[in-house]
Amino acid sequence: MKIRNSTLILAGSLLAGLLVGTGATAASAGQSSGPVSVFTSGVFNYRDYPTIETNPGQVRGQASIKRDGATTPTNYAGANARYFLASSDALIAETGFRFNSSPFAEYLYMTVSTSLKNVSSGGGYYAWGVVKGSNSSSYATYYTFKSATRTT
Repeated sequence: MKIRNSTLILAGSLLAGLLVGTGATAASAGQSSGPVSVFTSGVFNYRDYPTIETNPGQVRGQASIKRDGATTPTNYAGANARYFLASSDALIAETGFRFNSSPFAEYLYMTVSTSLKNVSSGGGYYAWGVVKGSNSSSYATYYTFKSATRTT
C-alpha cells in the first residue's frame, strides 16, 4: 500500500513539473483591458480602451469611450466592439457602431459589448475596438489599442 501511494505521489509530482515546465495553463474566467488611448475630434478629446472577457469556452469583446473633461452629449460617442482569434487575427464578432442615446457624466465611460459567445476551449482571443467621437459637426474615427490575449 505504501509503495502504491508513493508511486502516485511521484507520478503526480512529475506531471505537475511537466505542466509548469512547458508553460501549460488552465483557462480561467476573467478579463483583460488594453491601455487607454486619447484622440481628438475638433476641440474635444476622447478616451477609449478595449476589453476581452473570457470564461471557459466563452468569450466577449468590449469597447469603451468617453469625452474628456465634460459631459458627453447624446450621439457624440460611438463604439464598435470587436474581438479576434489570436492565432489567425480572424475577426470573430463585432457589434457595429452604437452611439450614446443620452448624455453621460465626464467620469463615466460608455461601454459596448458583443454577446457572450460559445467557442472552442483553448483558443486565445483579443479585443480591438473602433470608436467615433463627434466635434459637433462630424465624427473622427479611431482604433483602440489591442487588449492582451486571453485563453478560453
